[in-house]
Amino acid sequence: DYKKNMKFLIVGKGSLLEEMKQRVEKCKIKEHFNFVGFVDHEKIVDYYNKISIFIAVSTRESFGVSILEAAACGIPSITSNIGGLTEVNLHNETGFVINPNDSIKLAESIIRLFENSELRQNFGTNARKRVVEKFNWDNNVNEMIQIYKIYEH
Repeated sequence: DYKKNMKFLIVGKGSLLEEMKQRVEKCKIKEHFNFVGFVDHEKIVDYYNKISIFIAVSTRESFGVSILEAAACGIPSITSNIGGLTEVNLHNETGFVINPNDSIKLAESIIRLFENSELRQNFGTNARKRVVEKFNWDNNVNEMIQIYKIYEH
């Protein structure tokens, strides 16, 4: 839906970057996209704080640290249902989880979150809470130490 006043911030230098730029140009929607390229990790939070929805619809992914980072900033996500992404983003709780390469479902999910600020805020709050409770570095390290202690005998 090109009539909506959406802006997309594309961060990173993935293998599809040039193809994405060409498609945006071909579809004449360049004014809706900002390609910023590689961003140093120290500056990435500044970019999370500029967005209202995080999208990571990879076709392969091991875990999804970037989704955790977005969640820590209170940003809901739209992710693929592959790899560790489903461990990080919970469907209809912290965002939407869709099949990879489903452009129709992706568009529907983006529009739904874009148009429903209450849902977006609820998902973002849930995402932040989940990161704090489930992915706390100190707690995870302590749990691993306890597991190793159990098996060292």
